[in-house]
Amino acid sequence: MPRIKETDEPKEPPPSTPDTTPSSRVSTSTPAAVVGPVPFDELPGLPRLRYRILEYKVKLSIIVSLLVLESSLLPIALYYGLVLGTTLRHGIVFAIITSFFGLVTGIEFGLRCLKLIWKGDTYRPAGGTKWSFDFTHWTLSFGYTVMTGILIGASIPHDPLVRPLAIPVSLFLLQVGLQLVWSGWMNTTGRPAPCKISSIPKGGRVPPLVFTLVEDVVGVDGAGGREYRNSLLARYETSPRFRKMIAQQNWFWAVGALADGIGTMVVIWTVPEKVAYGVGWGSPFVFVLIWATISVHWTLPTFSPTMMARDLESLPPELILQIAECENLDLSSLSFLIRTNKCLHFLLWWALYRRELSKRNPAGLIRCIRAGSITAVSKFIAAGVDLNAKIDMSPDLEDFTGFTFPLATAVVRGQKEIVDLLLDNGARVDTKIDGFLCYTVLDHTWARAIPNTPLSVAVVMGHVDIAILLVRRMVNPDSVVCTLSGSEYTALEQAALCLCLEVVVQLLVRGANPNKQRRGENSAILHALLEDKSLRDWVDGMRHGQQIFMDTILMLLQYGADPFIKRRCGSHSGDSGSEDCRCSLSASSMGIRSPYERVRLHFKDLAHRQRCENPACRDIRHKYGIGRDGIPEQCELYPDTPTSKETLQSGG
Repeated sequence: MPRIKETDEPKEPPPSTPDTTPSSRVSTSTPAAVVGPVPFDELPGLPRLRYRILEYKVKLSIIVSLLVLESSLLPIALYYGLVLGTTLRHGIVFAIITSFFGLVTGIEFGLRCLKLIWKGDTYRPAGGTKWSFDFTHWTLSFGYTVMTGILIGASIPHDPLVRPLAIPVSLFLLQVGLQLVWSGWMNTTGRPAPCKISSIPKGGRVPPLVFTLVEDVVGVDGAGGREYRNSLLARYETSPRFRKMIAQQNWFWAVGALADGIGTMVVIWTVPEKVAYGVGWGSPFVFVLIWATISVHWTLPTFSPTMMARDLESLPPELILQIAECENLDLSSLSFLIRTNKCLHFLLWWALYRRELSKRNPAGLIRCIRAGSITAVSKFIAAGVDLNAKIDMSPDLEDFTGFTFPLATAVVRGQKEIVDLLLDNGARVDTKIDGFLCYTVLDHTWARAIPNTPLSVAVVMGHVDIAILLVRRMVNPDSVVCTLSGSEYTALEQAALCLCLEVVVQLLVRGANPNKQRRGENSAILHALLEDKSLRDWVDGMRHGQQIFMDTILMLLQYGADPFIKRRCGSHSGDSGSEDCRCSLSASSMGIRSPYERVRLHFKDLAHRQRCENPACRDIRHKYGIGRDGIPEQCELYPDTPTSKETLQSGG
């Protein structure tokens, strides 16, 4: 794949090492998976720096805190605390202070030695030997030796030399500042290295000291190892922008270190001793804190996704598409890349959705449905998503425990427009739900129902408009939609028992059978409505509950529900006289015993019509859904008046 070209200056001959050519260091092995968003400077064509500093944030925080304590805060606190707060002789005071110097740095320095000596070539720079160490190690060795010598020598006199005891850290800053200036000048002028500088062999081009420090500190102290050293060097060779940033930081720190070192030295030798000691140990810490903060805010925009997106926009479309297909570019990075630039959005949006669909569980589609993003769902459809595929959202269980699918999620979330969109593009209404609802809005027995289809979910959740949409797309209006206590219920049964009158009407219009008796049981819908005690409790607690209950019964009767249908009798179901079996009650008999007056009156009226010879009653004998209101020719009938049928049954 062609390498991404960068246009930033300076363009300089990259440094080289004797054991590895630039092309071999770019990326010759299969990269390991990287967790989290990939920065855009890690796009295909640029060597990847496989090091996540945040993975070591605890260790880094502890080490930095101890170094700050040892090199600044502890000496100042001990000096002023012991000098001003006690009567100890100054020699004893500085003996105590000096004893703490090098405790943390000495341990860290010793660990560096062990890694470079005993760990084989894991941490050594390319071409390094057992005792050659790296450039940073020699820099620290010289600096620590000078600082320790000054502290010991200035503490020996009976009256310790306070001003020399205040200069060790400033001297170290001057040393590093001079090295930064030297390396920057050597790099700018293209001078060859007079000796091996970490991974740069003798005679190679000298890199800025900042580059060398990063390579050595991360490679050894940060456990990045030889792999990180090679990757960093490959990035430096490949990226002009990276080289420019390193050069800028090198001069920035060089000027700052020299300015602070010289300024602190001047102050130490001009102010009173007690002030000089605090300035000598405090000023370098303040300088490093300020310069580090500026560096972070300075370098972050250099590799911002927006800037990288501008560079990518200038590439040929074919190369941009090839980048999008690269497996190392994860979804988070591809998504951000698309959002940063209109041109890239136009070219790559489909790749983002197709990449998501290639996963075993394309959870992104479910999350877009939850958020109600019609545009995103449309793009998933355009990318070829299987709208009936089961998706395991574990452990992200917000709607269903177990598997879900797009239509079920849209229904449970009440996303009507998305439901319509999914249905128009091939989502099946009868797709079975394999999981369980995580929550419900019903407060009666049906809250425990196990939904088998999206229609059952819509009914249980009270999404009437969505339920009507689903009913209109049903192939078989008498299909089973849910299970409760081991019994299967059709859509009409569930809608009626949940008192969803609008859904009941739509199902009846579609041809649902109101007399269908449940498989494995003997009762029809009217039986279930009239005998369900938990339903009566729910009706009593609803506003206008009795009215809705009565309207549901009338609608069923109007579309052909037989009020005189009996439960199937297991003892006589095969007999010739099974129709006259009195082992089971009819729905009408249950209605006459209903606790609701309107229901009792209506079913008594239906029973009366079957026996009455009055023409007005006889004409509407089979019009079960019509009440007696507005038909004055009918017989007068009151709630407590026995019907003709009751009289005949009692022998009257």
